[in-house]
Amino acid sequence: MKALVALDALLPKNQRPIHLYVVCGYALQLNQVRTDPHAVADVDYVGETFDIDVKHAIDHVGRQELYIEL
Repeated sequence: MKALVALDALLPKNQRPIHLYVVCGYALQLNQVRTDPHAVADVDYVGETFDIDVKHAIDHVGRQELYIEL
């Protein structure tokens, strides 16, 4: 959840809503079914292409919040 909040803070204020259907690993962590912080919890996305500013924000948050060194 922390990563999604961080992403929201970086998106332009006039950004139209992005709807995510969260399943698998990330959903398990959100619902505290999987609590291992080292478990992979990526968010896969299928939908329309994001503009470059949104892509940069996603990449930034991914590097800051979700990167786990194995």
